[in-house]
Amino acid sequence: ATVSVTILDLGGDIVAEFPPRAAAGGADHEIVWDASGVQSGVYFARVEATGAGTSAVSVVKIAVVK
Repeated sequence: ATVSVTILDLGGDIVAEFPPRAAAGGADHEIVWDASGVQSGVYFARVEATGAGTSAVSVVKIAVVK
């Protein structure tokens, strides 16, 4: 599948975007986000996977504490 990740703040504004990349299903994958340029608070990661004629979206809550 091709997976893209977008980091959003509580207002829905884009904080960071990661270009789509290929990922194998059934395996763990990591993306490193340098959060040094953002304030402490709650953010959301929108993960979208597309492959084999189907797609799925998941939203993950992230707490940044400095």
